[in-house]
Amino acid sequence: MKPEQLRMTARLVYLELERRGIQAEILSGNPSLITFTQDGERRYVHSVLSDKENALAYAVAQNKVLTAALCKRLSIPHPRISIYENTEQAIAFQREVGPMVVKPIDGAHGNGVTLNVVTTDDIVAAVKVVQEYSEKVLLQQMVAGDDYRIVFIGGEYAAAINRIPASVVGDGEHTLAELIAAVNQDPSRGPTNSVSIYKYISVPAAKQFLGDRYESEIPAKDVQVRVVGAANIGTGGTARDVTAEMSKEMIEMARTIVGELHMGICAVDFMWDGERAYLIEFNATPGIDIHDDEKYGQPQGVITKFVDYLLASNIDK
Repeated sequence: MKPEQLRMTARLVYLELERRGIQAEILSGNPSLITFTQDGERRYVHSVLSDKENALAYAVAQNKVLTAALCKRLSIPHPRISIYENTEQAIAFQREVGPMVVKPIDGAHGNGVTLNVVTTDDIVAAVKVVQEYSEKVLLQQMVAGDDYRIVFIGGEYAAAINRIPASVVGDGEHTLAELIAAVNQDPSRGPTNSVSIYKYISVPAAKQFLGDRYESEIPAKDVQVRVVGAANIGTGGTARDVTAEMSKEMIEMARTIVGELHMGICAVDFMWDGERAYLIEFNATPGIDIHDDEKYGQPQGVITKFVDYLLASNIDK
């Protein structure tokens, strides 16, 4: 199996192992599974999940209810949440917290997420979207603001990005649907950012976010319009490196949760509303290739840092 069959993070990890003279074998491309031998011991790595990580941390990261419980225990600000039971219960929760985010309890990559859920019709539609991906639905107080991801490797702050939702620029003539289609014709976009600079703007995500505006709205010339809810690379968003300018407050909150669960690698996501940072979720298997990609800013050497950590003594694993 060739490295090109791996997604970008796993591919770069594999190539870095090979560069160091460590013969690695690709057992599966997508999902990835790489094996190599170190000091006579067979090792395995899936993306950035290796035998050095603990199962508990992975389980908590995968479940947004457990994440919220841990944040409460550690006094880390987190949006209020509730597990969806029925429409009436969701309406009652919305009245308490205001606009909501409705998403899968165990989701990732922005799949199944609906923002700014307010009305009964919004709730019904958002729950249907979640149920395409998961049986369990989470209701979460919506925090508007800037989206940041902080990466720790080996217990140390490694990199950070500001994630920017997909948008288009109006020309005064074409609808949002037409503008999105035009952007997706750009050769710098493709089905996966492993082979293209950016991913296509997700049409299903745009339709879900924009509703009737998708086909009818014609933005004025030079007006930028957000067309997807989640600030996620997977739905066509972009990002910029902010490693050198990251808030110390957010770095220390991330350090707290990483240390509490003894995580060797972790990406922690925050929303900054202009006054306060809220930890939204954390990821035990983040894609880290973006932090070494110069199109997003200064490369931070995270693949090297990760492989350094991977190959370090296993005494503390």
